[in-house]
Amino acid sequence: MTSLKSAALAVSLGAALVAASPQPTAITSGPRIHHRGDTERSGSYHGAPIRSRPRVLWTVDKGDLFLGTPLVDQGAIYSGASDGTLCAFDARTGKSLWTASGFDMIENATAIAGDVIVGGGMNGQVRALNRKTGEPIWSYSAGVFVTTPPLIVGDAVYVATHQGLHALDVGTGQRRWMTPLGTQPNFVGNPAAHKGVIVVSVGRELLAIDAATGAERWRVRSSSQFWSPALGEDRVFVGSSDGNLIAYDLATGAERWRFRSAYPTADDIWSAPAISKGVVYAGSRDAALYAVDATTGRKVWSFPTTGESVGDPVVSNEILYFSDSNHALPPGVRRLYALDASSGAEVWKYEVNSTLLTTPAVDQRTLYATITGQVMALTD
Repeated sequence: MTSLKSAALAVSLGAALVAASPQPTAITSGPRIHHRGDTERSGSYHGAPIRSRPRVLWTVDKGDLFLGTPLVDQGAIYSGASDGTLCAFDARTGKSLWTASGFDMIENATAIAGDVIVGGGMNGQVRALNRKTGEPIWSYSAGVFVTTPPLIVGDAVYVATHQGLHALDVGTGQRRWMTPLGTQPNFVGNPAAHKGVIVVSVGRELLAIDAATGAERWRVRSSSQFWSPALGEDRVFVGSSDGNLIAYDLATGAERWRFRSAYPTADDIWSAPAISKGVVYAGSRDAALYAVDATTGRKVWSFPTTGESVGDPVVSNEILYFSDSNHALPPGVRRLYALDASSGAEVWKYEVNSTLLTTPAVDQRTLYATITGQVMALTD
């Protein structure tokens, strides 16, 4: 959960292309790099695991800025900041490569297609930049604040706001379609995609939308807030503010199971789930990380943290990484945990003093994380 969940800005919807400078589509060829590892937002990576308490490779101080969840690709780290800039750092040294402004505030993650990096900010601007230089390629106005990372599938980039899901051409920023989602400011979950379907949560609704046309496939309405979904095993896994982790059928939206945490209150904070090898990992404000069987919804194990919350977990080669942090907490000690994904046994933990410790970006034997005012690289 972030402070952006409570944002209540009122901005009229007038989605329009602000500045488009069409570029050769060749610059978008190459891998698609996403927050939480893939288009499904599964939180599953394949980097070499860190099996002992890491050491600090480098740190970069950024004053009092809140920094977004980092993204790593081809030797560079990208992170947005609360001053509206997107920053690129050398992954080996932490040296600044470039900075780009114009987002107002960008605490959500970005997405990459080849040499193009795309991000959205609180001023409603979605901007595509050359990821090597930071030079602008195109910009698009979503009409209202953007608090979720873009999703890139093929040659389309999808941007979710509380008012609509926008499908844009990744090379030019030209809009293909926009599907209305709501009218009132609400928490918007990170959009996820699988088999031609985009799944997004907005407030108390969870929707599946056709990626090609923008047509609604199905919609689930709830009496409780949905958080960010993750897709896997042909299912949608999503946490709810009533203390449940719920599995829905990806094709139909039919509920398959629900798992109840030990902290069922209106303020329950479920992290975005991670999925690996038939197990779903999710955290709750009862200060526990749960491993749940993806098919049955039965608990496999749970791990109690010493903090007040659980950040979004990610898993890589049988090691699960997560923090006990969110924006709602006061300054204090934050911990980055590494657990054995099969057993839930603690492998190590790393402590920092901050108001925020993000879930790390995973690379080969290195983790990249942001805390309030600092970007850091941790390695074994």
